[in-house]
Parts: sequence; structure tokens; C-alpha cells
Amino acid sequence: AEVYRTVPAVPPDAETIWTELERNGFDVVVFASPSAASAFARIYPAARLGPLTDHTAIAVIGPTTAHAVKDLGWNPAIVAGQSTMQGLLHAITEHFG
Repeated sequence: AEVYRTVPAVPPDAETIWTELERNGFDVVVFASPSAASAFARIYPAARLGPLTDHTAIAVIGPTTAHAVKDLGWNPAIVAGQSTMQGLLHAITEHFG
């Protein structure tokens, strides 16, 4: 029996977000699951995002998501020690401390 299904969505303002990312950058892009990283990669592939990651840290909730992000061609700068939202927030805070 199917417990849940992940349905990817493209935000209607994906290009606006991309333009803002190119213009001003972001300090961090956060992924709390491999499926979130995959959905992001469908909209912003590694080849397109590549140069921006020089100035934008990628944060992930744990090792499973870190592995998925690496498979997508990105290098997570922040990996939560505890795979919880609290652990992720702590890791981000420590990184930017």
C-alpha cells in the first residue's frame, strides 16, 4: 500500500527566484530531503547553479540528503549532525556564527 507520494511542482515564479539569486545571491539554500533537492535540481540544474554556489552555502538535514545533493553535482557546505530541523538550524547557525 502506498503511504505517501512526492509530487514535484514548479513554482510559478521560478524565473523570478533565479533572477534574484543571480542579482543578490542567497547566503544559504536548505534541503530537508533528497526529494526536495531533486525537485530543486529539475528547476535549477547544477550547470546553471554552479557559479552561484561559490557564494551560497548548501545546507542539508543529514547524510542521506548530503549524498543525494552530491549526486546532483553540488557540494553541501553544511550537514546537520542530528537529522532534525533543530539539528539543521544549529548547523546553519554554527556555520555562519
